Amino acid sequence: MLELTGLTPGVAAGYLGQRQRVVNRWITGAPVPPDIYSKLYSLFDKQQTAADYLCDEWVRLGKGPSIELVVAASDAEARQKGWPSTAALLRSIAIAQMIIPNILIKFVDAKKNEASNEKAEEPFNLFANDEEPPHLVLKASAARTNEGEK
Repeated sequence: MLELTGLTPGVAAGYLGQRQRVVNRWITGAPVPPDIYSKLYSLFDKQQTAADYLCDEWVRLGKGPSIELVVAASDAEARQKGWPSTAALLRSIAIAQMIIPNILIKFVDAKKNEASNEKAEEPFNLFANDEEPPHLVLKASAARTNEGEK
């Protein structure tokens, strides 16, 4: 289940409130308590919801050949945005990439995006509830050129 969520044993231990050696025992076959599975399923559901919303926004923006995302630059920033790690956040983007495989997803440095002269986009709101959404900025990009063009 950890692999599905993008969590390493160390990150999972912190996220689940357990010691890493306990998580390592689960990985090697020790019984996993139901509340732990529930928390992991909730994370996977959050990732799927984020991926679905990303796909919906891509459609709303006109199904361009590429999109740009601003994501957390560190695990600490990801945790501030409600994710256990950057890898867990990126897992939702990977799920979306499987759904819309012919799109180029570009990651943009948040600080450079904020410092640019372009009007800043609103944070990409992945959730309808009161939970603070992870910081994802989505915007349509110019069309990709064909490989033969310069």
